[in-house]
Amino acid sequence: MCPLRGGAQRAVAMPELGRGVLLSRELDLRSDIGELRDRNPSLAGEFEELRASLTEGRAERPAGDAADSRSRRRAEGERWDELLREIRALDGLADFAGPPSPQRLLAGAAEGAVVYLNVSRFRSDAVIIAPDGIRSVPLRVTPDEAEHRHRTLDAALAAGHGGEAERAAALHEVLGWLWDALAEPVLNALKDLHAAHRGPGLPRVWWVPTGSLALLPVHAAGHRDGARSLLDRVISSYTPTMRSLATARTAGAVPGRRPVPLAVTMSSTPGAGPLTGAEAEARMVRGLFPGTVRLTDADATRERVLSALPQHPWAHFACHTATDPDVPSRSGLLLHDHQRRLLTVEDVSRLELGSPELAYLSSCDTARTAPRHADEAIHLASAFQLAGYRRVIATLWRVEDEVSSVFAENVYAELARAVRTGAPVDAAAAVRRATLAVRELCPNLPRFWASYLHVGC
Repeated sequence: MCPLRGGAQRAVAMPELGRGVLLSRELDLRSDIGELRDRNPSLAGEFEELRASLTEGRAERPAGDAADSRSRRRAEGERWDELLREIRALDGLADFAGPPSPQRLLAGAAEGAVVYLNVSRFRSDAVIIAPDGIRSVPLRVTPDEAEHRHRTLDAALAAGHGGEAERAAALHEVLGWLWDALAEPVLNALKDLHAAHRGPGLPRVWWVPTGSLALLPVHAAGHRDGARSLLDRVISSYTPTMRSLATARTAGAVPGRRPVPLAVTMSSTPGAGPLTGAEAEARMVRGLFPGTVRLTDADATRERVLSALPQHPWAHFACHTATDPDVPSRSGLLLHDHQRRLLTVEDVSRLELGSPELAYLSSCDTARTAPRHADEAIHLASAFQLAGYRRVIATLWRVEDEVSSVFAENVYAELARAVRTGAPVDAAAAVRRATLAVRELCPNLPRFWASYLHVGC
């Protein structure tokens, strides 16, 4: 373990810039522009106008106008650079649309360590941002090893792959490797910090895996013996970038607002199999949170859902998903009218909902994208985060209908208890407890309990 001094900002700036580029850009602009509008509305207006021009481009011009088009674009690019310099010169906006400073990084770790898991053919490290500083822990991991575990996981989860015992053994092998190669070295580095933890519950850790590691259940790393398991040692969450975590924290919950969830459930989906547990989930949410608004089956159309979301700080979805490995922004949720158009990643990410708090995606593969897009983190979970949800509960792979219902009931029981007693709502802790409850029921079947994860604050 080596503390990073002068290279602290560079150590995190590179993965921060290189991972989740599209997500980070939009989060940066949504959060930073709001602050800029308060400071200098004129500069904010010019920035947004110029950004739209550079991002969306212009209509094709006749060939004779090519030189004029290039000149115009060059002038816009130069003005963009000038504008950034002007904005960053304003008090408090030095980090505008750029990587966070070391001071902001350390402030972001006040509630728990943030751990970047960087794997490359040159060297691999866990870069740990903690309240006591930024340091690097060497990892004995190669990209080939990470990819091998990803293939092992996919094969074990594939329908019809071997018997249940064989599939479970393969998954346990992946979880054990994640402990030995990643989790244990990180926890050893955080030993003193966690020993000094005096807050309620277990210490928090936010994971930022890269490459093939982003497709693996790091939060469930551990061996069958139970003594070596992340689930028993920390409360794990994920964040695509440090900036997205800071944005989620900055949003803050609305004081005194009692959640009135929106429950979108598809027990019967045209052209897809039935989800018998979806209706049970809707009844359960409504029972714990009276006043829950339900959009079910034929009522759950894309337009109705999009219209209802701004009215509800909590949203629960129990429906099928469709993934597009080539264009992940076209992946989405299958609602009643999905044969005309899905509720896509792109649809959700464009929403501006004010102060939404929790999205529970009780659907398959909602935190998963194709391997070549892993570092972009383009999936439904990140789309809901981009829409403003501070906390998102999602899945890394297909989950059984019956297990989904049991898991959701455990999570919402914890959330309802917090709301009833006036305690802070801790979705990450609720996900961990629900995972442990399902693990206790079927400890040798990790595909039932290791899929669920928490994203955000």
